[in-house]
Amino acid sequence: MILLFANSIYAVSQDSMRLKKMTLRAKIALVNGKTENGYLQQVDESQLVISTVSLHYGTPIPNDAVRQQFHYYDINSLVLRKPNAGGTTTAIGAISGLVIGALIGFTHEQNSSGKMHIQGASAATYGLVGCLIGAGIGVSLTPLVKRKYKIGGRSNDYESMRVDVLNWTYH
Repeated sequence: MILLFANSIYAVSQDSMRLKKMTLRAKIALVNGKTENGYLQQVDESQLVISTVSLHYGTPIPNDAVRQQFHYYDINSLVLRKPNAGGTTTAIGAISGLVIGALIGFTHEQNSSGKMHIQGASAATYGLVGCLIGAGIGVSLTPLVKRKYKIGGRSNDYESMRVDVLNWTYH
């Protein structure tokens, strides 16, 4: 009996998914040619909601913020991205390039024998080069952070976008 109770508690805990604290910047191209920008707040079966205030996805919109609703048949395309994602990928690339370059320089310095050189110069040089290469790689990965959806007013394309957004925003 105790084992059955523990198993049912585990199953219920697996069914409840938590919402990630994620802010998503949305750029919506409408069928009529207009473009709307905001922060994605909600995605339902037939419509999505954006606000002018930068809030995490799924949080209630304050009364003083502008709230806009768009039905799937009005949406031509949607682009979602995390704010400051480009800076994050660049920073991660630069830091990892610095560490890897410094390690390569340090091992190169240990292997070189009988040369006159300043202590740590190889590690610093390789670290700087690695930092620049890593930052370049981080900048080049920035477009991968965006998610683009071509909806064209079709419900099946809207539904696949909705499922992807829900998978992205929930644990």
